[in-house]
Amino acid sequence: PTFTATNDQGSDVASTEMILEGTYNYWFDVFFNEDEKQDPLVSGPEGDALGDGVLNIFKYVFAYPARLSPVPDGIPQFGTVFVDDKEYISLTYTYDITATDVTLTVRVSGGLDTWNSGPGFTTEISRESNLDGTETVVVRDNIPIGDEVTRFIQLLATY
Repeated sequence: PTFTATNDQGSDVASTEMILEGTYNYWFDVFFNEDEKQDPLVSGPEGDALGDGVLNIFKYVFAYPARLSPVPDGIPQFGTVFVDDKEYISLTYTYDITATDVTLTVRVSGGLDTWNSGPGFTTEISRESNLDGTETVVVRDNIPIGDEVTRFIQLLATY
């Protein structure tokens, strides 16, 4: 937000933009110098500052510095869960709960061409506070794995 101060005659005397902590812009401001901020391939949400294949938007939402590759436990983990003797693909991820300007959506697909999300397609199994400003979430597909069925699962970050 931008704040403007006015004098008693109603004239603007000062204006400043504040970058709120817990936003991508705050993370951006902390981890990039002025030259890097001009290059969206380095500092933009879809940029990759380290060149490690992890987009900045994910490093931000997973509470990682721009130039540190997440450890394996710090990125979404794919797995399976059993419910009523049926096996389902699942996705477990941990995210920074202060990153409220990003929406995380688990999506599933049977062929990579069409992705679906929401209660008709996925089920949240658990959401656990880690008491460090992060939460760990486990979501599963609603279609069980079978001999004739191929399923895919992914995490989409929308900024």
